[in-house]
Amino acid sequence: MDNASPSPLNPPVYAKLKELHLATDLVRDGQPAATIVVPRDGSHNSEAALVQAYIKQLSGVDVPVATDEFSASRIPIQGNLILLGNRSTNATIGALYDLFYTLLDLRYPGPGGHVVRTLHNPFGNGRNVVFLGGSDPEGVAAATSAFCATLSTRSPASGNLQIGRLAEIQLGDGIAPPDDIRDVEVWEASPGYKSTGYFGWTSISKHMALYYMTGDEFHAREVLRLSFPDNAAKQDIADVDGELIENKDEPLSGPYHYGALMLILFWDLIEESPVFSDSDRLRITNAFSKQLAHPQERGWREEVYARHGVGADAFSEPPAGVGDRHELWSHVCLYALSRYFQNYYPHSLWEHCIEGARWYFSALHRHWWVHGLFVSGGSYSSSMAPILTYVLLSGDRRGVESGVLRNLL
Repeated sequence: MDNASPSPLNPPVYAKLKELHLATDLVRDGQPAATIVVPRDGSHNSEAALVQAYIKQLSGVDVPVATDEFSASRIPIQGNLILLGNRSTNATIGALYDLFYTLLDLRYPGPGGHVVRTLHNPFGNGRNVVFLGGSDPEGVAAATSAFCATLSTRSPASGNLQIGRLAEIQLGDGIAPPDDIRDVEVWEASPGYKSTGYFGWTSISKHMALYYMTGDEFHAREVLRLSFPDNAAKQDIADVDGELIENKDEPLSGPYHYGALMLILFWDLIEESPVFSDSDRLRITNAFSKQLAHPQERGWREEVYARHGVGADAFSEPPAGVGDRHELWSHVCLYALSRYFQNYYPHSLWEHCIEGARWYFSALHRHWWVHGLFVSGGSYSSSMAPILTYVLLSGDRRGVESGVLRNLL
């Protein structure tokens, strides 16, 4: 870190890239270094046995197979995992999906499609995940076969078996990404905003998503072009994103909070791609760090803290309610940004930012008041989105357990 005393007005500047943890040990020093995790209903047991047999054939070591109830598969993960299925069939994949560490579900990669993909160090403890996924049993079987074919090319040495980054993607029947970024449809589409992605998305994060979901390197190159734009790229941003990227000169540092969220979430998923050089990665990291000081975002949070008498170094009792849609999205974005940096570049500043977001949303542990919504009902449903997004990304379920979210919904 170049600046010794970082602050929200003076965010960290990083001179050294984080450890990428590209290698995943399956066997280490003649001992299992990974666990194969299958759904508890017994589905995909045959695929797990095939993976286990291939690893033993190569290394002479039996790696364990466990169900998704097994303690080693809990979140945060404590060891390397090979996960079979999707978020609806495998509880461990479901937990990672909620935290936005995978997109595997009944819709993606689609009927008969499959994904063999590594997830690197999502919790900052050096542990990795290998997804053998599909939207249906046929897809999981295809992913297993593809992974075993990859294993067969490895040459283990002296009791060790290791794989590198994997991203084999075969989209299923009927899954055809559009050619024009303006035609990309988002899950959050609404009658008013359609698929502009007004809550969460920009053209940059849509390219990130398309790269992650398809492996088409064109989209990764577009991420770089738009993140550090020349005049032509700035015009593209103005035409497609409008106010969703406020600072057209530094799009990653100055997005509007309504459009910011998916940028850091998808960067976390694609950062290890070989399309990006280490200098690219470090440049993008520092651009994201500067997002902390973006004037409008800082202003929203300072107003909230001042209203509740929160000092610079400590947070008071939980507020009586969360704020309007602007405040909600601003704090969701603060949480996601800080989660990324605290996982990979830990510092008290980022922990303080996480605590600020936790404090803000802690009102929902006890109170179902959302300021402004009961005056302007037109924003009600779109103000539930940031609340539920925070619940998923943070894992904080106390508002569910207390009944507060049931009252809100």
